[in-house]
Amino acid sequence: MSGSATNEVTTSSFQLYTNTMKNNFLQKRLLSIAGPAVALVIAGSAVQTRAAAFDSPVGDWDFSFTGSEKGVAQITFLGDNTLTGFEILTPGKPLASGTVPDTNPRGGIVTDTDPRTGQPNTGSSGTNKFVWGGVLIDGYWGFDARGKVVGTVTFTSSASTNGMSFIGTVTAGTRMTLRASDETGGMIYRGVPRAALPDISGDYTASGKKGRSRHTGFFTLSASGDPNIYDVVAHGPGYDGAGFALLTSNNKLGIYYEIGETNPAIVALSGSFNATRLKGSVSGTDGTNNFSLKLVQPQLD
Repeated sequence: MSGSATNEVTTSSFQLYTNTMKNNFLQKRLLSIAGPAVALVIAGSAVQTRAAAFDSPVGDWDFSFTGSEKGVAQITFLGDNTLTGFEILTPGKPLASGTVPDTNPRGGIVTDTDPRTGQPNTGSSGTNKFVWGGVLIDGYWGFDARGKVVGTVTFTSSASTNGMSFIGTVTAGTRMTLRASDETGGMIYRGVPRAALPDISGDYTASGKKGRSRHTGFFTLSASGDPNIYDVVAHGPGYDGAGFALLTSNNKLGIYYEIGETNPAIVALSGSFNATRLKGSVSGTDGTNNFSLKLVQPQLD
């Protein structure tokens, strides 16, 4: 496949970022991030003995989440009360027509200037705050007195660092539900144990809407060598892009890609996907335009 690209993706911030992701998370090495001291960090034999009566979250989990943000995540809960992973996220609701982001703290450009006025951004209640993109996850988990799983998470992107807190329930080996909150609002994370999934590598056609216009794009997904994670090459009208995709065990797909090298445009999409029929529906944003796309791998004779 080819497109009339005006941006050539070579060695970019995206590639450096994804290399960091693979070197640190995908090989299950924790990022050395100095997060704030939090009372949720739990250690010691007494706590471990007390926690033994509660269903443990330890293991590899796939999540989809909805609320003020939506998307997909892979999170591994480790036996030393730490957690690690990454997620692809978009705003929970479509952006209003003509919306311009004040910041994109999980994968884009952070600015101290309000792009609507050209004046310094004071952080007043009138600012339009939303986030989208791909982030690394690093954090801590434990139990509260009622046996609820609680935790704190740090999100790290190529642009900045922020985080969230959560509380939830676990049915060991079956499901996990977390209620999370951050500066954008609240989310519900619904998780299932990660499983080996069918290989969905191949060429896909994406048809639907970008903003108010009809949009056609093409994606090539290639297995990355890591569980249920794919390298992505994207082609569209006047652009080429590169990124990654995440397929989850609860039939969800997230796609993240960047266009250009310097201050790249970032596109994040997520939605339902049938790994057997190789088709699905995804939606998301590039920060200015809403996307709503049907994704299919044509089965040619």
